[in-house]
Amino acid sequence: MTLLGWEPREDVALGWQEAERRLGFVFPEDYKQLMTAFGTGLFDDFVGLVSPAEDEVAFDEFEREFAEALELAGERVARGTLPHCLWPEPGGIIPWGGAGDGVTLFWRTESDDPDDWTVVYCDDDFSRWEEYRGGAPAFLLDLLAGRITSDLLAFEPVQHPEFTPAGSEDEEPESPPPPNPRIWQAVLGNRKVAAPHDLSAEIASATGVAATRSEVDWSAVEDRLGILFPADYKAVADHFGPGDFLGIRLVVPGAANEDYRFERLAEDVYERVRVKRPLPAPFHPETGGAIPWGSTVLGHTFFWVPLHENPDEWPVVMLYPGFGAQAKWGLSASNLLLAHISGRGQEVGMLPDPAQIAGPDRPLFVSGR
Repeated sequence: MTLLGWEPREDVALGWQEAERRLGFVFPEDYKQLMTAFGTGLFDDFVGLVSPAEDEVAFDEFEREFAEALELAGERVARGTLPHCLWPEPGGIIPWGGAGDGVTLFWRTESDDPDDWTVVYCDDDFSRWEEYRGGAPAFLLDLLAGRITSDLLAFEPVQHPEFTPAGSEDEEPESPPPPNPRIWQAVLGNRKVAAPHDLSAEIASATGVAATRSEVDWSAVEDRLGILFPADYKAVADHFGPGDFLGIRLVVPGAANEDYRFERLAEDVYERVRVKRPLPAPFHPETGGAIPWGSTVLGHTFFWVPLHENPDEWPVVMLYPGFGAQAKWGLSASNLLLAHISGRGQEVGMLPDPAQIAGPDRPLFVSGR
C-alpha cells in the first residue's frame, strides 16, 4: 500500500466467510487483507485481481474466471500435459488472478495451511510455467518493485506504480448480451437422451432407500410452471423426494425446505444470468431456456435443455460456477445420478468426484425434506 500510495478500505459487502463457503476453500490471510484493502482493480495496468468478497457482482466475476481457468487447465490434465494437479486434489492449483498478456496466476496448495500456499503461473496456452516461492501479496510487491525475473511476465517496473480500482473510469457498465435461443442448438446440436432413459428403479435398488409418499401433484405443478418434466425425474422425485445423492442436490417443485425447492433454484439461476450472462443462451423462464434440476456444493448446476417436444429426450448439461463453461451429455437425470452414485461418473464427462462434494462415509442418499 505504501508503494502504491493507496489508502486502505475497511469493508467488504459480501464477506470472506460467505465467499469461502460458496467456493469451498479458505483463502490465505494475507490475500484477504490485500483484497479487503484494495478491492477489485488493476495493479499498474498489469495485474488484474477480482475480490470475491467485495459484492455479488465481483463474486460472480471471480467465480466465472475461476471456473474458466480450471476448465482450461483440466483440458491439459486430460491430455497429460499439465505439470500440476487441480484443486481440490491434494496440492492442486487454485486460480486467483491474471497478469499481462494472458498469464494466469495460481496458488499451489501443497500445504493444509492456506497461509503457506505459494504462487505458480502460466502462459495463455497453459504450456509454460514459472513459480514464486511466496504468497500472492509478496509476489505482487516483488513484481511491482522489479525483483522478479521472468520469461512470461513482460513487465517494466516504474518508480511510482499505481492501482486503478474497478469502475474508476466512470464507464457505463456493460449490459449482459441478450439471450439467443439458437445458442443451445449450436452447443448441443440435435442431441437427445440415449437409451435407457429411466433408471429410477436402479437408483432405488442401489441406494436401498424405501419409497416415500410423493408430495407432488405433477399435473398441477406442470400447469402452474408451464413445464412438462421428464418422466424419469418425476419417478426419482416421487420415490425419494428432495435430497442429496452423494453431494448432487436434487430439487423438487414445492419442497417444504426451500434449499431443495425447484422454484428457488430456478429463481436464483435466472437472477444471476439477468445480472451477468457469460453464456448468451436463454434460461428458464425465457423461451427455449435451460431448466435447472440440481446443483452441487461446489457450485455446479445441472440443467435440462428443451431441444425437443418430448421432455424425455431433453439432454442434461452441467454448467460450472459462473456459467461460462459446460459439460454436456446425452443422458437423462436418472442416468447421470446413477453413474454418480455408482462411481462411474468420470466415465460420462466432467462430473465432480463424489469425494470432493461428500464425505467418504456419507450415505448414497440424504433426504432434504
